Amino acid sequence: MRFLSFYIIFVILFISDIYSFRWITTTFTSQSSYLRWGYWALSVIVYTLLFYIIYLARTTVIVNATLGYNLMVAFVFAILLAKILMSIFFLLGDVFRLGTWIYQYFTGSHGSVGAIRRYYTLGIVSLIGLLCVSLLYGVVWGKYNFKLREQVVASSKIPKSFDGFKIIQLSDMHLGTFDRIKPLEDVVSEINQLSPDLILFTGDLVNFRAEEARKYVSIFSKLSAKYGKYTIMGNHDYENKRYQNTLFLEEDKEKILDVLEKQMGFHWLKNSSVYIQNQNDSIVLGGVENWGKPPFPQLGDVQKAFDGIPPSFFKVLMSHDPSYWDQKISKENNEIDLTLSGHTHGMQFGIEVGNFKWSPVQYVYPLWVGLYKRGNEVLYVNRGFGSIGYPGRVGIWPEITLITLKHKE
Repeated sequence: MRFLSFYIIFVILFISDIYSFRWITTTFTSQSSYLRWGYWALSVIVYTLLFYIIYLARTTVIVNATLGYNLMVAFVFAILLAKILMSIFFLLGDVFRLGTWIYQYFTGSHGSVGAIRRYYTLGIVSLIGLLCVSLLYGVVWGKYNFKLREQVVASSKIPKSFDGFKIIQLSDMHLGTFDRIKPLEDVVSEINQLSPDLILFTGDLVNFRAEEARKYVSIFSKLSAKYGKYTIMGNHDYENKRYQNTLFLEEDKEKILDVLEKQMGFHWLKNSSVYIQNQNDSIVLGGVENWGKPPFPQLGDVQKAFDGIPPSFFKVLMSHDPSYWDQKISKENNEIDLTLSGHTHGMQFGIEVGNFKWSPVQYVYPLWVGLYKRGNEVLYVNRGFGSIGYPGRVGIWPEITLITLKHKE
């Protein structure tokens, strides 16, 4: 099945290549010989690199990516995406030409769309070229453009002694994709300077293997919070993928837990909860195992996590995938006051200007980033700390969330 999907994708890419090539060379006929050689030379380079990346994936354990490897992946991804997008826009251009021809045929009018076609082609190529440059920027700088995003959550169930209580949420570190250490050291220092009361990590420490996190233990073990650090596991921490090559074994989550708990100092909440006490008051912090849309594991059990907890307590839940809040928590009236999730990454690509937010991921995950409310229940979806697949970020920057609790009379 995996190979069938690969061949389908390859056919789509090849058809896009041929279609874009024919459009460009027939639009700029005077330069067609130069375009022909340049176009196919670039294609040969890109496909060679693509097969090299696939070869590496099947034969080599890439524990921690280098900048060179990430740039190579981003370059191939950008060019292939550009070819697909160009073919789509050029197809729309052909539809316009067909409509124009039909109109002229029935009305007897005459006119040339050659100039319009040239300007249209130049515009599309320029925009897609800008997209490719942005994707390369996202690998070198974008994924280190960490943003502190602050939210205030108010509730009458929050005790007065917890008014101003500060929670830092981190999510989706995917440490194997980072190729620089200094920016991560700076972020950890900035987090500690905020003097958080709690630090909560909502899953996906690595891409595939626990070894990816080893070189970062000394950094993230320095994270400090007055009432402790807690974690859950994301879908990549359970890693259910099985590879034919023995170099890629199914990850033993105990190794990841060893890194998180024994080396970085986080406490794992496995469908369980703890009381966070301040003076004579308490709130309840819970965490569920990953629950997501297939093929991701569905192990979360919010009922078990808060079994025996009176409804009067303010409850905070860590759930890696926001789908769980949408499908199980909010709809079943579990009375969870604040749920913290991640998983979507905001697709690591999109637009955020003021209150306007857009990313292709919203068509898969309607609850994809930011704050959502249903009645008295609140969900916050973190944009993610790291990246995977495309090893960078454009527009949807990596996030550290500071949530401040507020007592409401």
